[in-house]
Amino acid sequence: TTITPQSATNIGMLGANFSLNRFTFPTASTYNAQVSDGGNVLSSYNASPSLGVSLPNPSTLYPGWTMGFMTDNGLGITISVAGSASEKILLPAQGGTSVSSFVMPAGPNYEFLQLKWDGSNYRIAASTPQTINSFGGLIPSGTPADTGPCNTGQLRFDSNYIYVCTAPNVFKRSALSSY
Repeated sequence: TTITPQSATNIGMLGANFSLNRFTFPTASTYNAQVSDGGNVLSSYNASPSLGVSLPNPSTLYPGWTMGFMTDNGLGITISVAGSASEKILLPAQGGTSVSSFVMPAGPNYEFLQLKWDGSNYRIAASTPQTINSFGGLIPSGTPADTGPCNTGQLRFDSNYIYVCTAPNVFKRSALSSY
């Protein structure tokens, strides 16, 4: 049996906006996202000096609601939860972190992040590597202790070394050099 996306939305099942299908370029520096922004990508292109986005009230959302964010024109984006509930933005940083807001840096252009509402929290559904790395999702920065907590295969870096966790709670390092 199949159901149309509109019918699914009407009876409280997953909503119609599973994919991103349009762009918006707000000129104001703040944007209060609404349920109708599902499927929308906000660009910081016109939002000088940066774009601050407040995500919709979670009581109005359906599981699967999706929204994207893209930095452009050297302008960053700050994304925040509505603040009235216990919802969080779940980041894949250092084993999983939940935050009420985070910043997509202004420096790199065309960085992208897609958030999806799971019924309790906003989850990152897609991202460019630089964006994930900016909040520790790929290779977090910092100098770990040689027996600092880690899981085999984890990486870290600082200005002099790359660190590899070779066994539980055992880091080894390799020096970086100029070329």
